Amino acid sequence: MNKIIPLFLMMMVIGQVACNKKAENALENTEYKNDPGKLPGKPKVLYLIIDGARGLSVRDLKPPTIWKMRDSAVYTWNGISDSAIVDGGNWANMLAGVRAVKHGVNGNDYTNSKLDVYPSFFQRIKEASPGMRTAAFCASADLSAKIIGGGATENKPLASDALVKDAVIAELKKDEATVVMGQFHGVATAGDQFGYDVSKPEYANAILQVDGFVKEIMQAMYARKTYADERWMVVVSSSRGGTWTMDPEDSTAMGNPKMNTFTLFFNSRFNSKVIVKPQDLRAPFEGKAIRFYGDGTGAAVRAQCVDATIGDAGSGSLTVEMKMKLNKGSNNNYQFSYPPFFSKTANRSNSTIGWAFFKSGAGTNLFLADGNLNIQVESLKNTNDGNWHTYTAVINRSGNTYYASLFIDGENKKTKTLTSSIDITSPAPLTLGFNPTTFGNTIDGYIADVKIWNTAIPDEIIKLWAPRTYINKDHIYYDNLIGYWPCLDGSGNRLKDYSKTKKDMLLQNNYQWTAFSDLSDYLFPNVQDATKYVPNTLDIPYQVLEWLNIKREDSWKLDGHSWPAEYRDFPVYVN
Repeated sequence: MNKIIPLFLMMMVIGQVACNKKAENALENTEYKNDPGKLPGKPKVLYLIIDGARGLSVRDLKPPTIWKMRDSAVYTWNGISDSAIVDGGNWANMLAGVRAVKHGVNGNDYTNSKLDVYPSFFQRIKEASPGMRTAAFCASADLSAKIIGGGATENKPLASDALVKDAVIAELKKDEATVVMGQFHGVATAGDQFGYDVSKPEYANAILQVDGFVKEIMQAMYARKTYADERWMVVVSSSRGGTWTMDPEDSTAMGNPKMNTFTLFFNSRFNSKVIVKPQDLRAPFEGKAIRFYGDGTGAAVRAQCVDATIGDAGSGSLTVEMKMKLNKGSNNNYQFSYPPFFSKTANRSNSTIGWAFFKSGAGTNLFLADGNLNIQVESLKNTNDGNWHTYTAVINRSGNTYYASLFIDGENKKTKTLTSSIDITSPAPLTLGFNPTTFGNTIDGYIADVKIWNTAIPDEIIKLWAPRTYINKDHIYYDNLIGYWPCLDGSGNRLKDYSKTKKDMLLQNNYQWTAFSDLSDYLFPNVQDATKYVPNTLDIPYQVLEWLNIKREDSWKLDGHSWPAEYRDFPVYVN
C-alpha cells in the first residue's frame, strides 16, 4: 500500500503509480517495511547541478540516465529559475533557498550579498549537525568561493566537469559521506555558443555527456558497501535555461526559455510523479484593466478597433467572446437599462445592420440585424453579481438563414434565426463599452479576454475554454483567431491585438488602468507566478534539509516548499 512521505507536504501531482509487488531487483534477505512516513536507513543527499540544461530541451532529448530516473522520482520539465540569464543569482537561489531580494546576489554581482544572513544549506547543516560530512565540487569558482565558502566540510573548485565527476565518485567511496554536491557547467558553455535547444548538436551532446557522468555517479552510489543501510535522495536540477525562441503565446515565466529548468527528486522507492505546467487552477484572475463606464454621453469610456472590417458576420461564420465583471451603478445595484457593451453596429436600435451584446435586466441579449430586420437572442442567466462572466456569440450563415446563438459562461445556450439574403457587414468599428444607443445609461464594468474567430466554434469547445482567461495553440481553432485582445496591457492608449491580424483597439475618453485581483470559483486564469505550482530551484534547500531531518527555523525565512511523493514497498534501481 502506498504511503505519503511527510517530508513532502505540498499539492497537485499527476503521476504513474507503480503496483506493490516484490520487485525482481529487490535486495535479498531485506524486509521493506511499509511504516507510514518512514523509509529505512540513514538519510543522505546527492545533489547534481547542471547549469544551462533547459527543462524542455532535456525532455525532448531524453538523455538515458536522467530519463530512466523518472521511474522513481517526483519531477518536472517546467521548473522555474531566477529571471536573469546569469549564474550567480540562480546558484544563490539553489543553495540558500531564498529569492534575490533576500540573499542580495543580483546576476553575477555579489557586492551587496547577504549570504551571511541567508547562507547556503551547507552552513545550515554545519550549524545544526556539525559532525555531518558535507562535500561540494564545483566547475565554477564563484559558486565554490562566494556562495558555499566554508559551509561545507570539503569544498573544491575544479577545472572541468570531468574532474567534478571524478571528485564526486571519490567522495561517494567514503563511508562518512552524507551530503555530496557536484556542479557541471559544460552545458551552459555549449548553450552560450550554439543555442539552448537540442536542435543544436553541440548543445545536445553536452547534455548527453553530463548524463553519462550522472550514470557513473549513480553507479558509485549504488556500489557503496553501506548502501543497503542508507536512504539516498538524489536531486538533479538545472540552474537555468538559456536564450532560445520564446513561445509568443506564453509570455509568462513558464514560457521563458531563459527561466526553464528541470528538477528530479529521486529515491529508489519513490513512485513516478510528473508535475506538469499548471492548468485549470483556481488562482486569482489579476492584472490591470480598463473600467468601461460613463454617463451615456460621448465622454463615456470605450475602445474602438483601428480596422472597421474586423468583426463582421458577412456571408460566413463568426464567433465572438469576452469576459466582463459588472460594477454597481447609480442605483447601487447591477441593473442597467439595455446598454450595449460589445458591438459591431452604428446604432443598436431598430434594425441598424450589425450585432451587439447588451444587458437586459439580470440577463443578456444578442442583437443581430441586416438593416431591415432584427432578432434579439435572450439569455436569462443572471450575471448581475459582481463576478466575472463569459459572453459568447456564434453567428453562422447557411443559405439565406443566419443562426445566432448566445452562451453565458460557455453554457445556457439560446438560439434564434434571421432569414436574410443580405451580408451583415457594418461600416461601424468594433466597439467595447459605450455605443451611441444606450437606452438611458452606459455599462459599468471591467472587460477582458476579448476574442474573435472567423468560424463557428462548436458548443463543446466553447464550454471547455469559457473559464480560461487566455488562449494558446492548444485551442483547436487557434488558427481561425482574427482578433485577441487580453485587455490587460496595464498602460498606454490602446488594447493590443495579439492575434495574427494585429488590429489594436484605441481607448477613448477618460480611461484609467486599474489593478484587480479576483478569486473566482468559475475561472481558470493564466498563472503568472508559476513558482507556486511547479518545483523550482528555490525548493531544493528546503527539500534537502527536510530529508536530513534538520529542523527549519522560521527565522531562516526560506522561500521554498516541499512536494509530495508516494513510495512503493520495494526499491527500483537505475543501473
